Amino acid sequence: MTTMESITNMVSKGVGATILPKGYLDDIADPSIQTIPIQSPVLTTEIGIVYRKNKYLCAASRVFIEQFISTVKNGASSKPD
Repeated sequence: MTTMESITNMVSKGVGATILPKGYLDDIADPSIQTIPIQSPVLTTEIGIVYRKNKYLCAASRVFIEQFISTVKNGASSKPD
């Protein structure tokens, strides 16, 4: 059973609800499940960088982390056009 099948199975049994990307909605063929479009959603997410402390980071990794932090701080992570 796939994750998607597990999710829709739980919803169809009344265990809960879920929010899915629009592309997944076409695959739901269960008549007991109702889909409701979310109009103008405003979604946020928290992101982070994980690495092993006290271990060597190559120059490319350090530059990536620095650039990533700079990009997020400067607001380039806002909603795309």
